[in-house]
Amino acid sequence: MHQAEGFFGEGTKQIGNVANEAGDQIKKVFGNFPKLW
Repeated sequence: MHQAEGFFGEGTKQIGNVANEAGDQIKKVFGNFPKLW
């Protein structure tokens, strides 16, 4: 079960990193277009 836990742990980390990067990109994009809001 440790292998499965390690696999899911790494997967969760990667998903979190991708989500953070996507969030930063979205913030940059919308930060450039304040007039749309």
